[in-house]
Amino acid sequence: MNIDPYSTEFDSFMWSLKKTIFSNLDVNQIIIKIDGQELTTIGEYNYEGGIKREIDESANISVRLVPDVPNPVIVIDPGHGGIYNHAVAIDGALEKNIALDVALNLKNYLEAKGATVILTRSTDTQLSNDLNTDLKMRADIANNNNANMFISIHCNGGVASSNGVEAFWDSDHDVSTSKRLANEITYKISSRHGISQRYNRENNLAVLRNSNMTAVLVELGFITNASDYSSLDSLADRDAMAYSMYLGIRNFWWGY
Repeated sequence: MNIDPYSTEFDSFMWSLKKTIFSNLDVNQIIIKIDGQELTTIGEYNYEGGIKREIDESANISVRLVPDVPNPVIVIDPGHGGIYNHAVAIDGALEKNIALDVALNLKNYLEAKGATVILTRSTDTQLSNDLNTDLKMRADIANNNNANMFISIHCNGGVASSNGVEAFWDSDHDVSTSKRLANEITYKISSRHGISQRYNRENNLAVLRNSNMTAVLVELGFITNASDYSSLDSLADRDAMAYSMYLGIRNFWWGY
């Protein structure tokens, strides 16, 4: 499998390899083989053997080993819940319920990939009757479980003309990883559902500010906008939205 080292495909692939196999300071070519056969496409392969790494010593490439990183622990936070809700859709559906539907489906996709997934809530309930405490408890779930990622799911609301998907991260985190996760997720949503991409950016939000790991809050779209809401107004649509989020997370962590 030969990959152009200047392509975005190469960047994503190297992101995965750096966490699982090796890190090279200078890479001109990577060839991957299973049982002696060179792979020709990026994808998921079932293989139970070990990894043998062969380096062309004549290339004078500096190499260092890093420990294998297991499948991630991901905390998914369906926004609001119970006594809390923000946006109301054009048909009266509540943001808190839409977010929960998406989160439950996303959990299934990620667990099937091998991730450990923890939900901050799995029913229509709040974590605390005090809002500030409720928000802190959501971040604490991720912190206490040493999560690799915290992903809070929300929907926007506003005037009917407002539209688009967007995501936020906190400036106190490793901005590069949170920003990359946000961009991976919203790109998949925008490209697969035809929802316009708004401006992903830093935002001082409590659930992000209080978490200690890569953390993003994703606004899936404006449920007060007919076009955006058409991608969220049924259970099937919410499942499809969850799969798009999964693809973004998969590309971020597993590299494809």
